[in-house]
Amino acid sequence: YLGTALASLQTLFVVLIVGLDAYLITPINGGLVGVNLNPPYWPLLFHRLIGNVSWAALVFAAYAALKLRRSSDSEERGFQAWAASVNLRIGLVLALAMPAVGGILVWVLSAFQPGYFSNLVAGDTAWMLVLQEAFLAVVLVGGNLALTYEARWSGADPSAVDTVSTPVVLAGMVVASLPASVIPPNIVALRYAGLGAAVIVTAVHLAVRWRSPAQSTTPAVDSTATTSALRRARPALVAVGTFAMLTALLMGVVKESARGQYATYGELTQAQAQQQFQPPASLYP
Repeated sequence: YLGTALASLQTLFVVLIVGLDAYLITPINGGLVGVNLNPPYWPLLFHRLIGNVSWAALVFAAYAALKLRRSSDSEERGFQAWAASVNLRIGLVLALAMPAVGGILVWVLSAFQPGYFSNLVAGDTAWMLVLQEAFLAVVLVGGNLALTYEARWSGADPSAVDTVSTPVVLAGMVVASLPASVIPPNIVALRYAGLGAAVIVTAVHLAVRWRSPAQSTTPAVDSTATTSALRRARPALVAVGTFAMLTALLMGVVKESARGQYATYGELTQAQAQQQFQPPASLYP
């Protein structure tokens, strides 16, 4: 009950704080209810809700992998192996949804707040988007590598997907992370093709390996093969968890930096926000 109550309150907090975030990007004076009509609100809300669960699950997977190494108790090893395996799958599934929701958010910004969009993709913030793609590349490549190691060393039936997934995802994300100076404007679709290939291959790999070896027994029972497999996958799991957390932090920095000199984009500058603000008569109806 306590966990359910906490999750409900945290979700309510996100629903409300995203209303403020959307206003700071596209200032529409709609009040508590009218904030739902702010164009960036819904894609920003879904992006954050999905991301919060995804990044948290991947961090927990990394933590479980570290705990697995230090545990000598059979039941503890069984539980940590189960936790690492299950959290990896939950985190990756939701991470795959984020590029689609993020694409919708960027499209909305381009239509309703072109100045902010320009700062985001072509201004001083543009290099951060490239860095964000690189961080996501580590998450997807590391996730596929961990799934492959888990399957290979736990005695699971071999699959061609285990062999090709990591190099294909790596190649796709390298293309997706290339800066604009490398990809000419007339073939910019190549970037989305690389990202799409990485997402699709990861989704197929997850479908093939959805049931983890750790789920073949109860979480409290140590399987030597599964524990050994996850120990081998530990570096990949730790990298995935670390870069998941860095991606979450970077997304906030990107969102704030794209506003440029504004505290509230197009309405209130940073300089005005640091002193008593005298709003123009046209600001309020």
